[in-house]
Amino acid sequence: MCRIAGYAGPQSNRRTALVLRGLIMAEEKGNPHGTGVVTRNLKSRKNTLMKKGIRGRSYLVRGHADFLLEKVYNYAFVHVRYMTTGEQSDRCSHPFGFRVKGAWHFAMHNGVFSDELCDKLCGEFGCTKARVDSETFFWALRTLQERGKSLEEAVTEVTGFISGSGERAEYAFAYMMPDAVYLWRSEGRPLAVFDLRERHMGRWFASTEGMFKKALRIAGADFKEVEGFDLKPFRLYRVGHKTTPAWEVDMVCDLPKPPPRKTLYDFSSPSGFSWARGEPLKAAPGMLFDEYDNVHPDYGEQGFYGERFPGEDEMDEMREAFDLPEPETLSNRELDKIIGKVSDEISLFGPDPDLNDYLADAIYEREKRKREGQREIQGKAEGKAKGKAKGKAEGLVKGGRNG
Repeated sequence: MCRIAGYAGPQSNRRTALVLRGLIMAEEKGNPHGTGVVTRNLKSRKNTLMKKGIRGRSYLVRGHADFLLEKVYNYAFVHVRYMTTGEQSDRCSHPFGFRVKGAWHFAMHNGVFSDELCDKLCGEFGCTKARVDSETFFWALRTLQERGKSLEEAVTEVTGFISGSGERAEYAFAYMMPDAVYLWRSEGRPLAVFDLRERHMGRWFASTEGMFKKALRIAGADFKEVEGFDLKPFRLYRVGHKTTPAWEVDMVCDLPKPPPRKTLYDFSSPSGFSWARGEPLKAAPGMLFDEYDNVHPDYGEQGFYGERFPGEDEMDEMREAFDLPEPETLSNRELDKIIGKVSDEISLFGPDPDLNDYLADAIYEREKRKREGQREIQGKAEGKAKGKAKGKAEGLVKGGRNG
């Protein structure tokens, strides 16, 4: 999944810039499809946005982040992209910028909205469907704000619509207004805030604590202790300079939650599985069992949330998969197998930062091998074509001599 991070604090200095550059590098390997940074100076009201459809390492090497060392700013967002919708391009990279009543707002997202949900958002709020799912969400927020609603009201309304839509949506958002930064997330995506004010380095946020600590090490500021906390899901937070003390994290409001999911199993029961009646699901391999381990007659051959439910042995194997081999050491067949197992683990038990990171690395390794294989095939084809052309040329030369 993508990674998001950022800064909100006093005017930046070299240390601030180095940590931001560290955040670009910290998770760029597993999120190679785009890199973007936006900054804002509260005094001059100037914004700088630079985003490219390339991985973070290339973004830094090509000098796209040099402005972080040259300019002064109070807010900064960093996004490294794992592509799910939209092409790999500068345009589809985050953050996205748009005007609300003449003022520039910027936003970025970690998560996935289905195409059907994007269509529903457009129909409900009269906004334009964008090439990237999260941008459609931002257009819905913009539409409501243009109609006179505050950002807090707009976020509450759009989040409430998503929660009641019946669509599964997981997200973590960062939204930059002219005078404040807003953060919120669902249960399925991590987001944490960190406090470096005692070191005169303001407030920071990142998808995970591990990402932020890695960025500090890269920047040469490997603090032994960093104060911070995970944001609670479905709660809107604001970070700004107009607080006492400055740069506090204020809880703005609670956001509408989706209704509890209907479940066909109760993992807390003594037997491990007990029947909970729900709506019939689409047919899929696997069995639904009642509390006596018999196939329930009303459902028969169906699956857990419409998918195959793993057996107990397979569940044990997935739990043991936390001790995972490095993707680079696996064969192509083993790599495909472990990606499937880890994906099942995440789908069944919910997101886990370690497993999410491992899955991103494994998918990246598989994509890299595919690209290398394609280049090898292309190289062989080009070599063969050159060989034929050379042979033909030599034949013409020999024929000319014989003539």
